[in-house]
Amino acid sequence: MARLALFAVACAALAGGGCSWMSKWKPGDQGSPAGLSPVAGTGGGLSGGPPLIGPDAGGHVPQTELPAKEAAVACLAAAQDLDRGGKVPEAIHLYEKARAHDPKANAVATRRLAVLYDLAGDFDKASAEYATLLQAGPKDVQLLNDLGYSHYCRGDFPRAEEYLTQATTLDPTLKRGWINLGLVLAATDRPDAALAAFTRSGTEAEARSNLGFALAAQGKTQEAMEQYRTALKLQPGLGVAQRGLDVLMNPPKPTDKNVVQAGGRPRPASAEDVPTIFELEERIRKADAMTPVNQGER
Repeated sequence: MARLALFAVACAALAGGGCSWMSKWKPGDQGSPAGLSPVAGTGGGLSGGPPLIGPDAGGHVPQTELPAKEAAVACLAAAQDLDRGGKVPEAIHLYEKARAHDPKANAVATRRLAVLYDLAGDFDKASAEYATLLQAGPKDVQLLNDLGYSHYCRGDFPRAEEYLTQATTLDPTLKRGWINLGLVLAATDRPDAALAAFTRSGTEAEARSNLGFALAAQGKTQEAMEQYRTALKLQPGLGVAQRGLDVLMNPPKPTDKNVVQAGGRPRPASAEDVPTIFELEERIRKADAMTPVNQGER
């Protein structure tokens, strides 16, 4: 999902056939995973030509289909690598293949497909995946958090608040849930409630910085700058707050359509501004590992 450069500094989820998988193919190689063929014990290569052995391509090994369970494991591993790399369509394709090969892969695949369909903007498919998951685990706090995030992406703030409130009530220590709830509350013009929610996920300085992000995403530049300044008074050296303040004081050129609208003002927040699951997880990971204040970059 596209990120706003202006705000990204602040914040901080087959049909038949064998698994399309090469033993040495890795995310980032050229070619779509859909174009790969299952090969056991060979060097990497794209389908449509013989797999090559050695730098001189002096020989090849016939392609063989992996058994269904092994194919599912291979597809799932490849899907997870693509998922982490932000390759949404490719990851979706392989998660679908994994669960088609082996129903036991369904639990993992369905969970990630729900999120990935959100990121792809295919909310109908995301809703179908979430409905299946919710039926199996109505009190799954991580699922409720993801559902809240999903409805936030869609701009359905009442439903987002409903699910996120359920998640944080069931697990008051759910940091990601409090961050998401804070974003929803800020988006619905309740900054005090948003600050209280953000504070449940970290220090007051971090909460102020998060509120600064949320306000900046709404084009409330002065209010956002005040929050960043307060965060820096509370915790000098808080990198995310300093970078957010710097960017607001020296905004990107208006020609960058992804950052500003006509007149140089930040454009209103939209689904594109919502931090991804991985961004939120990384932020929480860093917060959990953070040493005492005044240690510079987080």
